[in-house]
Amino acid sequence: MSGLVIAMAVLAVGVALALARPLLRRAAAVPARAEYDLTVFRDQLAEIERDAAQGLLDAAAAEAARLEVERRLLAAGAELQRGSAPGAAAGGPRRLTAVLVAAGVPLAAAGLYLVLGSPGQPDQPHAARDIAAETSAAAGHAAAGADMAAMIGRLAEKLLAAPDDVEGWLLLGRSYLSIGRVDAAVNAYTRARAIAGGRADVEVAYAEALIVSGGMKVTDDAAAILTAVRGSAPFEPKARYYLGLRKAQAGDVRGALQDWADLVAISPEDAPWVPVVRQQIARAAEQLNLDPAAVTMSEEARGLLARQPPVLRPATPVMPADPPAAAAPGPDREQMEAAQDMSAGDRDAMIRAMVERLAGRLKENPDDLAGWRRLERAYRVLGETEKADDAAAQIIRLAP
Repeated sequence: MSGLVIAMAVLAVGVALALARPLLRRAAAVPARAEYDLTVFRDQLAEIERDAAQGLLDAAAAEAARLEVERRLLAAGAELQRGSAPGAAAGGPRRLTAVLVAAGVPLAAAGLYLVLGSPGQPDQPHAARDIAAETSAAAGHAAAGADMAAMIGRLAEKLLAAPDDVEGWLLLGRSYLSIGRVDAAVNAYTRARAIAGGRADVEVAYAEALIVSGGMKVTDDAAAILTAVRGSAPFEPKARYYLGLRKAQAGDVRGALQDWADLVAISPEDAPWVPVVRQQIARAAEQLNLDPAAVTMSEEARGLLARQPPVLRPATPVMPADPPAAAAPGPDREQMEAAQDMSAGDRDAMIRAMVERLAGRLKENPDDLAGWRRLERAYRVLGETEKADDAAAQIIRLAP
């Protein structure tokens, strides 16, 4: 028994340290759902590369898997681009909380063990297990999926009575894609496109649905749409990425390399899609036996940057310099923020305050359909996917 007590004491100390350490660190930004998705997708890309190197995936299967993960990574990056959660407060209250949590949780666990624990309890044989209880979590997931399908069905029915609701058709398309009904998503985006008057986000959503429908192959129809979007919205990242991918799929690896280099150069350096595009650049450069660090932007990209205030949109290096001092320093983040009327922190706080005020008004007036639509868009821009999905459920409930 003494050995068990020692082991429990060691575990308690370990748990206390693990609980206290994050709370004693300097406050950091709370990651949005999209940030978690980005981490998962990057891990999936690395796993695909390992499987391909070990021969577990052939070239075609590896490329198909890679493109699908990269598509999802781009989508998550677009959600995260303009929003992140503010950091938690630091200082004395955090240290007090750390002490209380670190001490309280192990003590509470020890108290419960003294009352309920049985160290001599034998293992439970398989035949005596409650299999029905063990599968309840899976049943819960299935029920959630059925609820989602039912909500999507209700939204589709409501749109029959409101066929000119662009946002409703976009929501329906996103919902169909989320459950793998790609053909239905294409149809929903087709309707949104017909009434949206050429909106770039609708055009890109429709083109991406066509690409997914074609097994991640950039078709002629999708390419024509994306080319038009690039002409009207030259900084739109998905249009440039997929047009580069089309060139790579057609064997024009050098052309794809240039398109992706231009995309990185005209993007903010902290844009979430930059790392995945740099991975594509590295693969294309390796295929061409080139040094990726030597790839530079085109004259077209230079012209786009020349039309932007240089402090607000500095050129991003196509590939990160190694060592960092090799590149000439551009304006730092403080200089960029000082050049604007409001600091990034103040601007973020103002935006979030406005969004929270809207959310508060909707609690008092839950039948405001237009308000729920504004709130859903705002949460998606901020990268708060779960809150956006909750707002989308209200839209489905209220859509006529």
